[in-house]
Amino acid sequence: MRTLSVCALLLTLPALGISGEGFEKKIQGTWIAEKAPDRLVSRLVIVQDGKGMSVEVWAVRGLKEEAIHKASLHLLRAGIGEKGAVERGLATWKEGAGDGEATLFATLGFKDGNLVLDLSKVYQQPKNANWFTSFVLKKEGQPNAPSKTMTDEQMFKRAVEVIAKEDPTAKVTPVQSQNPHLDPRVMKNPLPEYRFFCALLAGGRSVPNRRFLAGKRTGQVIDSFDGTKFSQLLAAEDKAKWKDEDYRNAAILWVHLMARANEDGWQVLEKPEDFTKITFNMESVGFGSAKQKEASKQIVPLKIERKDGQAIVTFYAWHLIGGNLRRWQVEIGSKMAATKQELGQFGGGGYD
Repeated sequence: MRTLSVCALLLTLPALGISGEGFEKKIQGTWIAEKAPDRLVSRLVIVQDGKGMSVEVWAVRGLKEEAIHKASLHLLRAGIGEKGAVERGLATWKEGAGDGEATLFATLGFKDGNLVLDLSKVYQQPKNANWFTSFVLKKEGQPNAPSKTMTDEQMFKRAVEVIAKEDPTAKVTPVQSQNPHLDPRVMKNPLPEYRFFCALLAGGRSVPNRRFLAGKRTGQVIDSFDGTKFSQLLAAEDKAKWKDEDYRNAAILWVHLMARANEDGWQVLEKPEDFTKITFNMESVGFGSAKQKEASKQIVPLKIERKDGQAIVTFYAWHLIGGNLRRWQVEIGSKMAATKQELGQFGGGGYD
């Protein structure tokens, strides 16, 4: 009964505009689902070969976009008896297993020059809720289609769009260390295909409700980003032409993304004076200013060692939340690791 209901829905949908035998030619190509959740569908690739037409469904899995389904595309003619013009295409595929097994019905038709995807999911078991949704797709390369290569501004807007689906009031900024007690720092990024953002969402009481996001120039947004995911992007990056500055920026950004509390302020220390000039709660929390001066003597400038494609970046840093002085060692190359040595608590603060 479920399948009959869905088929009836598909047959009674209103005509979507284009008619005639040109449908088969016009529908071929890559269609970008700009407004769809990219874990559901990011693009469709429709081709015709000796076996007929097929549709390849792409979506984001983990950190990358990949093809997740390929199905035959059946052409639907207007009217009864297959005498009308082709006006739509229909593809179906299975997902899940056991109680979660479901059939997806994808109907494709044109409206105002764009391809409209009507997507229904029908579960085998009645205890699961079936659903229906619809998206407008833009053909890659046509006017007003999302570009394969987004600008920094477009990537920022895309990150805002993604987080706004959960919290329209969320504030999104580039990743940064921002605190009135420290020098502000916007993190420098050595990965040209990516930009990194932080969203401050509603609901944080004693601890700010933050999430990191990574935007790719293709329009992909990786939500709930962190240092581990950054290290995976870093490992995949071609670093053959990297200079010391690139390794420096990568190491600092990696450490920043390891803790959302770093958005509330942390400082890379290059000399003893960088540490001793920090006075926030220094007498009331931790070891005090006398010990601070003694601890500052070990601080030296950031150091980069490179050998056989491996780089080791070593530096000192103070983190405002917790007041921790740390010595960081970040390894970038065939071995990827970020380790810290705790050197004591000196001032700083926390969350109420």
